[in-house]
Amino acid sequence: MAASKSGWRLSNIDEWSPTSKTRNWLLISGANNPSKRFIASDRGERSFPNATSGSFLRGISLDLHNMERAVDADLHNTIKDLQMRKSEAIGHIRKFFEHCKANDFKPMLYYTGYGESNTGNWCFRDGILSLRDILNLIPVGMENPTILCDTCYSDRWAIACAELQREGLNCLAACGPDETAKDSDKGGAFTLSVTGKDHKLVKLMK
Repeated sequence: MAASKSGWRLSNIDEWSPTSKTRNWLLISGANNPSKRFIASDRGERSFPNATSGSFLRGISLDLHNMERAVDADLHNTIKDLQMRKSEAIGHIRKFFEHCKANDFKPMLYYTGYGESNTGNWCFRDGILSLRDILNLIPVGMENPTILCDTCYSDRWAIACAELQREGLNCLAACGPDETAKDSDKGGAFTLSVTGKDHKLVKLMK
């Protein structure tokens, strides 16, 4: 699901991601200077090179802050590390999924940061995290997660989730499969949209 469609807000989440379980959220950001072994796409104001304390940090900080306020008491954890490695991201997600299974929660996973060009894969200091990587971490007996991606080419993930036809598996994308995510001085347009901060920043997709 491309989240730039009108009406997909956290305020009406029961309509597009229904569940009988209590939702629990993990918010995670990507690395600022990902590995040169793959191509991290440019995105809006965050595309300045080597901006370890500049626009990238400002953008993800705003996104995480906006999400934290929106999910409120349902927040499990927020992970922000500009130097995060793929193995560390996997460790955080695995522990989160185990926590959700143990407490019978609906896992809600949010990412903000760079996406790999033409795949939407999440970018970390030493590697990329694919949708398949995340699905392989799901423990038996846990409800499938809802994934929100504020990253470029993220509709590639939304399309893949839809094709898998797994009950409860949803993915909201910041942009189309061949598009880059948009930013403003208030944060990512996707995050502003789903949190109800400024839906006018997001181009409505038909």
